[in-house]
Amino acid sequence: MKQSLIALAVAIGLSAMLVAERPAAADAPSHPVSHSRGQVTVSAGIVKLGDLFTNAGPAAEATVDQAPPPGGETAYDVYRLAAIARAHGLVWQAQSWSERVVVMRPGRTIEADEIRAAIRDALEAEGLPGKWELLLSRGTPPIHVPLEHTAAPRVSNLDLRRRTGHFTATVTAGAAAAAAQGFTVSGRIHQLIEVPTMNRRLKSGDVIRRSDIKWLNRRAERVNRNVITDADQLIGMTPRRFLAAGQVVRAGDIRKPRMVKKGAIVTMVVTTPHMVLTSKGRAMEHGSRGDTVRIMNLKSKTVVESEVTGPNAVSIATTVSPPAISTARR
Repeated sequence: MKQSLIALAVAIGLSAMLVAERPAAADAPSHPVSHSRGQVTVSAGIVKLGDLFTNAGPAAEATVDQAPPPGGETAYDVYRLAAIARAHGLVWQAQSWSERVVVMRPGRTIEADEIRAAIRDALEAEGLPGKWELLLSRGTPPIHVPLEHTAAPRVSNLDLRRRTGHFTATVTAGAAAAAAQGFTVSGRIHQLIEVPTMNRRLKSGDVIRRSDIKWLNRRAERVNRNVITDADQLIGMTPRRFLAAGQVVRAGDIRKPRMVKKGAIVTMVVTTPHMVLTSKGRAMEHGSRGDTVRIMNLKSKTVVESEVTGPNAVSIATTVSPPAISTARR
């Protein structure tokens, strides 16, 4: 019973608020009863009385509120509508408790790519050297502007801290200075450096050729002294295990191709000014071109140090002493 009395009291109070006082017949208004519009779209930055109600008469142009931001909307419930109608002397009565008016304002969205492009142009205009990557701070929202603001965004108050790469800037979107809207954005730039990578997957034993190399940009802070930046240091080498396409190559990832494998039978070449001798030997260790490896002669079982000159070929250095010159008198 108590709850029913409370509900009745609320209903009576709301009805009194929703219905504007009707004047006597002699003072009847010159315009008919107003109705709410339900849903309306506005293009300007204000909401007028006529945007919310029909038959608002001369007061239709009166400003009642700020318009929602471009791309947004504002809902006016039955209580707000009743207060606005009463303030402007409108004869209006809600049709239901859920009656409301939704005011929408169309807009154009300036996405992150367009913002980055504008900031990049501003940085280039200031002469920022080299190649670099620009990142906006995480969570930077898109900018919504009125449809009529078709001009590209402009950047001002650009503050770049070159030591850390962090920056802040004001991005202005608007066709005219008076209508322009400024938004503060922040982010960071990363200096880039070109490094040689593989354009295909290479495995151990594959010899890297110039046609296997693809240049890619990488952040300079991630390219330490172990990363190879000179393609000539790659050509003719082979991966120790494998190299994936696009992978940064470090000095420890590659080695010279093996010309001699441990246990393999090799040709031993001994060269003197007067003759060339060959023999067969067994490699005691792996070796690449130019390496010195131990080879055991298969006949004499003597182990000698030899220089790898090619696939399963080694050269044994010899020392030829000049003939002795006598100094005795005859």
